[in-house]
Amino acid sequence: MNQVAEKKNSALATFDMEADAQQGTQNISQEDLALPFLKILGQLSPEVNKRDGKYVEGAEPGKIINTVTNELFDKISVVPCHYKRQYIETAQRFSDVPKLTTKQIEALDMVDSLCNDAEFCFDIKLKPGDMQISKMC
Repeated sequence: MNQVAEKKNSALATFDMEADAQQGTQNISQEDLALPFLKILGQLSPEVNKRDGKYVEGAEPGKIINTVTNELFDKISVVPCHYKRQYIETAQRFSDVPKLTTKQIEALDMVDSLCNDAEFCFDIKLKPGDMQISKMC
């Protein structure tokens, strides 16, 4: 005989959107919407010039600055999110593009092998509308 299980509790996750109704965006500033960029400072960068309104304490040529937080870095680690060797090789057909040296080709071969090594990469399948946000600490 078939029995139907009776549901004892109906605890659904809820989100009360009315609590935020009519709040608007009055508390959002330009800084909240700014996109951060990393910039390598040079001799003429305003962040280096003590007489400029954009001067940042400790800034000097060669340092890297986050354009939103003004945080300074001596060095950074870069994690390529997309790499396509075909673009580099296709550019070789133009006369004004420097030809790859043997060492550069060997370096690209190494990047290819690392990018295809399961120990160093992973795939995320994104669908239209998906967003990936990550912070490397």
